[in-house]
Amino acid sequence: MNREERRNEKFRKRSPDPHDPKRILSELKLKAAAKKVIKDHTDPQEINSGDKVKMDVSLVKSRRSYPDMNEKYKEFVENNGDKVFTARVEGKNMVSFEEEPTWLFWSGDLIKVSGGEDE
Repeated sequence: MNREERRNEKFRKRSPDPHDPKRILSELKLKAAAKKVIKDHTDPQEINSGDKVKMDVSLVKSRRSYPDMNEKYKEFVENNGDKVFTARVEGKNMVSFEEEPTWLFWSGDLIKVSGGEDE
């Protein structure tokens, strides 16, 4: 086999037949995985530094990645579900708490609380 034939063989391996059942199956699996990720997504909400917030514990626990998360994080979420925290914006849609700056939360996982409630 000469160089040109090897190059053509390599090209054929790289671009599979669009009607190949294996390729179709893998594309369907990718689409199903994407739907799961979208289903697991919550929209961000506008939270500013100083806002009073609570964790939406049921939403945080319902995430597919929750069982694999740090044990101390899970303990914090379970023990502080009813507590009101003061938000501190760390980045785009990422929020930590002034009272406990160790953990970062997605703004969509938090519930804004009216200013009258205390910790």
